[in-house]
Amino acid sequence: KDFKMVKISVLLLATAGVVITTLIVGLLLMYIAHLPFQIAFVFAALISPTDAAIVIKTFKILNVPRLLSTILEMESSFNDATGIIIFTSVVGIVFGTSAAITGSYTDTLNPRINIDILHEIGQFLLLSLGGMSVGLIITIITNKLHTLMNNPFSEISLTITTVFGSAIVANVMGLSG
Repeated sequence: KDFKMVKISVLLLATAGVVITTLIVGLLLMYIAHLPFQIAFVFAALISPTDAAIVIKTFKILNVPRLLSTILEMESSFNDATGIIIFTSVVGIVFGTSAAITGSYTDTLNPRINIDILHEIGQFLLLSLGGMSVGLIITIITNKLHTLMNNPFSEISLTITTVFGSAIVANVMGLSG
């Protein structure tokens, strides 16, 4: 119920927000810290997804409105997946095949940049939407099973199995777990 109320905000923050943050941080690292493109954007992709653990704890202490707390909790769940996909894409773009094939030290410092942005955007969409679809399908099935249970231990076991099971199924299918 809570997610339905904030789904647009959460999904925009967790996808577009992380992408925009990665771009801004990467550009700032290039122009202010004078880091090379490769290092700046790999680092930016690594740190852009926020870790909201402290903020969520503070929200609970301050009794922040439930809607705001829900947005932050849900967004932090989704942005980790987005961050992993962006990081993998940036590493693929930056280091392409030249550094991996030659393996020499100089090629890793100055690799040819393999920029196929449309391919990377397509991969991002495939991995993220495909992974979400697998998770959603398994969640719908699990939700039906939960209605048949009355034992709290069984419900907890099913929930844990659902989380890990959906990640494994998505990974086996080549999607984001």
